[in-house]
Amino acid sequence: MIIPPAWGAYFAWKDALGLRFVTCYLFLLVIGVGSWAFHMTLLYEMQLFDELPMLWGSCVIIYCLVDILFPELIRQSKMVVASLTIYALLVTVVYVAIKKPIFHEVSFVSIAER
Repeated sequence: MIIPPAWGAYFAWKDALGLRFVTCYLFLLVIGVGSWAFHMTLLYEMQLFDELPMLWGSCVIIYCLVDILFPELIRQSKMVVASLTIYALLVTVVYVAIKKPIFHEVSFVSIAER
């Protein structure tokens, strides 16, 4: 998950698909690097580098999907962006504070299942 997202980001940028798609591909790239780093070292810091980009990347992908399916909602209100940002920040702060992987798993599933 390192080379394909880099390739996708390059072509999204080259074809002028929009910054949101480049950002999605770059988050996939960060997830791939984080996953590689965590599974190579099994360090807690690398676990954060693996798991937190999954949460933030999912928020970016959800934003892109909402923008594609309901463009008027994005243009009329910044509530979607604010909600996703607050959710990701809150989960990040709590997860770093309590250091329990089950919290990330439940938080990730709760946003992915909506």
